[in-house]
Amino acid sequence: MRRAAWDRTKGRPEPIRALDRVRLVEDGSPLVDLREVAPSIRLARPQVIPYVRLRVAEMCRDAAASLPAGFGLSLIEGWRPIERQQRIYDFFWRAAREAFPERDYAALRRTVCRWVAPTDRPAPPGHCTGAAVDVWLTD
Repeated sequence: MRRAAWDRTKGRPEPIRALDRVRLVEDGSPLVDLREVAPSIRLARPQVIPYVRLRVAEMCRDAAASLPAGFGLSLIEGWRPIERQQRIYDFFWRAAREAFPERDYAALRRTVCRWVAPTDRPAPPGHCTGAAVDVWLTD
């Protein structure tokens, strides 16, 4: 069986198990409303839950402030419940299985994990802890 190609300009994809070796340390950083810490960042849609860790909100604020005039950031996803994370993972799994029917389980899992973190690993997905954001660059 031929191995799936990867975009070599972005480096070889890390196996999700590499994240298991990252030591988790709760730093006590509170969840904050991104709209209060970084009011220039807009919500992409009404369903967005705008809570993230304080440090993440500060980094978003700083990133938005460093953009050239006329550009901004729009929050697509901040914190999300684990159930929502699982629904997203399941959707990507079904899509990958349909798109790549020849791939075995391990290859499909590597494909899906490039786009969405699984919920069955020791390290929780970043979005489920408020430590990750998805943003759009807007004009």
